[in-house]
Amino acid sequence: MRSWDVTWHDSHMDATEQHARIIAQRMTEARELVGVPVDVLADRSSVEAGVLETIEKGHRYPTSSEVASVSGATGLPVGWFLEEREQLVASRRAALDGGVSSDFDVALEALAFRARKLRDRGIITVDRGHPFTMPQSHDDTMKGAEAARAAAGEGLEPISDLTAFCEKLGLLAFSKSFVGSPFEGAVTEIQRDGERDFGVALVATRADSMRPRFTLAHELGHWLFGTTYADACGRSDVERFMNSFAAHLLMPEEYVHKVKAEYVGEPARLFVMAISARCGVSWTATLTHLFNLGTITQDEFVLEEKRWPTREDFQAAGFDIPLVDALSVVPTRFQELILDGYQRRAVSKGLALEALFGAVSESELPPRDLTQAAGT
Repeated sequence: MRSWDVTWHDSHMDATEQHARIIAQRMTEARELVGVPVDVLADRSSVEAGVLETIEKGHRYPTSSEVASVSGATGLPVGWFLEEREQLVASRRAALDGGVSSDFDVALEALAFRARKLRDRGIITVDRGHPFTMPQSHDDTMKGAEAARAAAGEGLEPISDLTAFCEKLGLLAFSKSFVGSPFEGAVTEIQRDGERDFGVALVATRADSMRPRFTLAHELGHWLFGTTYADACGRSDVERFMNSFAAHLLMPEEYVHKVKAEYVGEPARLFVMAISARCGVSWTATLTHLFNLGTITQDEFVLEEKRWPTREDFQAAGFDIPLVDALSVVPTRFQELILDGYQRRAVSKGLALEALFGAVSESELPPRDLTQAAGT
């Protein structure tokens, strides 16, 4: 064998072995992500526990059928196992009632992976997000909220479609109900050539709750200010600033004073209900923000904190909530681009349905252009 043949052969084997090691490592990460021991993953897949242990220890590389089996058992795309993780989780917002389900984490990983692949193939385009300067005070968060509204072309009125608003700022926001999720929301950064490109957020929705809007606004703050998971973890000041940003974004001070003027001489409760209903913010978050702005007194805050209004109370006061749009399952423009790619046969049916996250059923897919070459 000639010397260059040996060199090519060795380098080719090195690349093959490196790729195999990545796949083996990803199988370990997948099991840890779903939070199960080896024997449970073995029960869910067709791969024996001893084989999984051997793979995780690096003593043997997985076969394609083993990867496919673990993919099916974990809910992660096969392609997810074939490359090293690139996206960075920047924030996780813990749920009030806790939880142990891994479904949220798995969904976030799968969404981020598919979004990046669809971008790489030119199926979707996302405006690149440019990080704002990290706030050092609550005045800074207010200015950041004003800058975000200006960048998205939004005035001072309530943001009706918060999902579309986020999409304009480089953040693809998805939402879905997750039973037993330990998180209310999270955002992950997608990179290109080592630099920040766009973000993917996932929010756990709840029936008859306006908390998800505030959660998404909070995660948007993490995205815009470029915080990392290490910044936010255990950093109460960062989390307070993100909450402040969310409050100012959803309830701008100028708009609050405008509504306050409409309720001069009226009970504070009606004013608070008006802001909560019109801006789509939970009762507690609304009370806290209005108190911080000085538009309700401490006595009014304490009194109303104990008197959570029901939907019937809102209706009796003239507010047929919700007055804003519920969070979309997938971003509007993202959905349009996926459906366009499907029609052009640039995206397979399976990938389209997976990327659309249940927002569109198979029967709702548009007819395909049979003159176009099929994609994958």
